[in-house]
Amino acid sequence: MRKRLTIILPVLLILTLMTTLLLVETVPPRERTIADMKATQRRILDFARAKDRLPSSLPELPAVSGYDDNPDDAWESPFDYETDTATGTVTLRSLGGDQAPGGTGIHADITLTFPSRNAQGQWADAGEGTAK
Repeated sequence: MRKRLTIILPVLLILTLMTTLLLVETVPPRERTIADMKATQRRILDFARAKDRLPSSLPELPAVSGYDDNPDDAWESPFDYETDTATGTVTLRSLGGDQAPGGTGIHADITLTFPSRNAQGQWADAGEGTAK
């Protein structure tokens, strides 16, 4: 009896672990990229409020304890970062899974555009802007 339990318990444990791993959902790359863009947006605006200017590049952003500070998309490519000084608009862009402009589905580009300042001329709050 003891020998059977010695064999059955590890097998049950392995089956339980395998089932758990299969049932755990993963975040699709597009949604993960948008979430990472939103986190980067927050870091950009926090930087702007602290330094009274936008960062010249994303590597200039300081690390935030407890967060993934890597401004990359789900395919491990850095975001394109652009600022329009005339309008104060900031754009973050990922070229998608194929890392080429355009594309459809998982290969479609992802762009987050947001204002750096609000209507009163103060640094904007994170959360404004749209991802496409």
